[in-house]
Amino acid sequence: NPYPAESYVRLSYRSDMIYQEVAWTFTDNSGKVVLQGRRKNATDSSETLDIESFAPGIYFARLRIGQVEAVRKFVVQH
Repeated sequence: NPYPAESYVRLSYRSDMIYQEVAWTFTDNSGKVVLQGRRKNATDSSETLDIESFAPGIYFARLRIGQVEAVRKFVVQH
């Protein structure tokens, strides 16, 4: 089941993975990239990203930390 979201999404990762490059890409249900970013040498174990401008619907968040990658499905509900 997708995670519900309204105005922000928090991406969390294990604390032993900090100080590596963190990259994220959000796509809508059609595969269109709607948000992407990266942080080198992340010093925290989470990122909070503003999604208030996203239209309601299903999205996918792809998070890559070093060589580890994960994808999570979420649904925006305003």
